[in-house]
Amino acid sequence: MNILSKLSIRNLKLNKKRTISTIIGIILSVALICAVASMGTSFQATLVENAINETGYYHLKISDVTDENIESLKNNRDIKEVLTISEKGYGKLEETDTFAVIGATIADNFDVDMPDGTIGTSLLDKLN
Repeated sequence: MNILSKLSIRNLKLNKKRTISTIIGIILSVALICAVASMGTSFQATLVENAINETGYYHLKISDVTDENIESLKNNRDIKEVLTISEKGYGKLEETDTFAVIGATIADNFDVDMPDGTIGTSLLDKLN
């Protein structure tokens, strides 16, 4: 061993309380840093999950596209899924005077039944 190692070990043995308190301080500081980092990561994941729940899970929303553009997006191998939404009609919500716009994708994929005669009518026709 060189002289510096011998000197370090001798000082560690002479000052046992200071050595133990230093080791405990290092352990606590590392634990605190890990706890704060995990809290930050957890908070970020919570924010992302809330954003997905509120706005939906999509990467890109395009409005007013033609059928040709939709087909080219569906045929693109880099795009996993293309979801199209178009207005299909209105429906009266139970026990209220509110009307809900029913999209074609919602009606087709989630078994929402529109009553006969409501498809294609406007909200103003319903209110009169």
